[in-house]
Amino acid sequence: MIVLQTDHINNKRITNHFAKGCNGKIINIKDYVFDIEDTVSSYGILRGTGNIFKKSNNFYYIDHGYLSASKRSFNKDKTMFKDFDGYFRVVHNDLIGFKTNKKDKSRLEKLNIDFKKKRIEGEYIILSEPSAYMVKYFNLTNWVKTTIEEIQRYTDRKIFLHNKTSKIPLDLLLDKAWAFVSFQSTAGFKAMTSGVPAHFTYESLKNINSIELGYVFSYSSLIEILENHSFYDLISIQTLEDSYYAIYGSHKNYKITLKPKKQNLK
Repeated sequence: MIVLQTDHINNKRITNHFAKGCNGKIINIKDYVFDIEDTVSSYGILRGTGNIFKKSNNFYYIDHGYLSASKRSFNKDKTMFKDFDGYFRVVHNDLIGFKTNKKDKSRLEKLNIDFKKKRIEGEYIILSEPSAYMVKYFNLTNWVKTTIEEIQRYTDRKIFLHNKTSKIPLDLLLDKAWAFVSFQSTAGFKAMTSGVPAHFTYESLKNINSIELGYVFSYSSLIEILENHSFYDLISIQTLEDSYYAIYGSHKNYKITLKPKKQNLK
């Protein structure tokens, strides 16, 4: 295992510990000569590491943990650690990923996370803006615009655009949020533990979405359900419609006008 190290103090500290744990060979990225056969690893995607990951067939990416990560503060494009006693994630051949396998829940219980009950109401949607580095790495130039347009097709709820340097703290916004949408932000995990349903658009995280984009924003799916089933009576249809508006906000494109098929209900 080759552990690529940059000259940044955070990268040095984290990769030093990682190299000790995996018995890896530390090489400063300035001295590294790329070889497709190498297995490489590093912390972060800046200062050349991201370019290596893009070319590599076998790499391990290190970054902040999804749960119980080390405390940090943000100042423009700088990330400052308050401590290093939290968890980090190590992802194989990807920057972001999460496998849902059955594990001994005692590991999770040791984190002492207070999971709030899943919320079914709220005033607005939090849209987490990717960092400039992630925008460049994943070519997300139009992600914010297209995601807002997609949301606004189906709901008139307010949308708060939030990022690491926003003046309003995320904790404060989560208090009255109905949902949290992001490309890959670890804040989505914080939202879920706070009871706010979260949705990720990055493919490797879709398997853990606590809400589905189609379920949240698509009223047409409800129409399809009703059209394909004849056992809904007028009262149950109205209840579904009322519940939809109460939870998801008014919808601008659809209105239930179905007349249920006659059927004896027992």
